[in-house]
Amino acid sequence: MSNAHRAGYDDRMRRSRTSISLIAALACGCHEIRPDRAPLLPDGEHLPILNQVAGTYSREDRPMRLVIRDAAMLAQVPLVDVPVDFRKEMLLVITLGRRLSDQYRVQINRVWRDGGLLKVDYTVVAPDGNPPLAISSPFCIAVVPRCDLNVEGFSATIPVLKRRRVPELLQEQRDIPTRP
Repeated sequence: MSNAHRAGYDDRMRRSRTSISLIAALACGCHEIRPDRAPLLPDGEHLPILNQVAGTYSREDRPMRLVIRDAAMLAQVPLVDVPVDFRKEMLLVITLGRRLSDQYRVQINRVWRDGGLLKVDYTVVAPDGNPPLAISSPFCIAVVPRCDLNVEGFSATIPVLKRRRVPELLQEQRDIPTRP
């Protein structure tokens, strides 16, 4: 067999093997071949928490549970900067919203795969007794390895900010709409 003939044969075999493995991957529902997807975690496996940042004061008044997989979404969440490489990692964010005590805390304890979902175990610590009045907005951010499964109870989109209606007792005459 000549070298030119062998090179053509080898090229056809390479393309054939690539096609067969792509068809097999699609038939199995596997997404590990795609470079833009994270490998699928085995069922029951825990994701390590690579970094965790928690605080008492954020600029976020809404209670939220978010999974953030890109820089564009992170830019919409006014919290602290956390180093993250979105090619290999993602963020799990919990905010408690506005609280009337600065003694509230939130912590993410563990993250694991359960069937077709990721689950997150977290703890909210509330103050005992009658703590002094202080407005806070507690939050927690965990950096974990990227996984493209849905996260139970967490949203992949920022909730729409709803404008709060002023209670009638607090309305001034200028706040009441006039009819033309």
